[in-house]
Amino acid sequence: MSPTPVAALLVLVAVVASGCGAAVESEEGATLTVYVSAPLSGKKAQEGRAAVRGAKGALARADGRAGPWRLRAVYMDDTGGGETWTLAQVGANARRASEDSAAIAYVGDLDPRATRFSLPITSEAELLRIGYRPDEGVVPAAYGREAVKLLIAAIREAGGEGADRAAVAEAAADLIVRDGEPPGLTVELPGG
Repeated sequence: MSPTPVAALLVLVAVVASGCGAAVESEEGATLTVYVSAPLSGKKAQEGRAAVRGAKGALARADGRAGPWRLRAVYMDDTGGGETWTLAQVGANARRASEDSAAIAYVGDLDPRATRFSLPITSEAELLRIGYRPDEGVVPAAYGREAVKLLIAAIREAGGEGADRAAVAEAAADLIVRDGEPPGLTVELPGG
């Protein structure tokens, strides 16, 4: 083999060995995606829509940007159109986020019981997961807003690595150590 194909093969092996998709496209100006899973129909639809409004508001206040990256949100119904969240829909939402190479974080779930099912999926994909802790009296709108604000701050804190899932999760951990975990949020770091 000539040196060029060998070098290309080594680069390919290094990329595959480094974690298959843990890093999002790192070019500044790229669009990163945050997935928000909440009940948008059924018994808790009012709370879910409030969380989405809070997330949308925080994203709008940041002008849809986190440092040099554009940030977009995908809002998913965890009820599948039913009355309450379902295991199948929570799993589908977490898998959808996990399979998106532009995904940087997963915001969900309003019901901590649903988290038991989404967390292993998002953790395997090395996604930062920001969940809701209802026992602290924080309303869902504030949860959505604070979750997206924390994500934006973590991307900015990660600097030039703001599109790398592991770097953003590490930056979120650093922010929490420095500033404390925001009320009403539970932050799950990949592998943690």
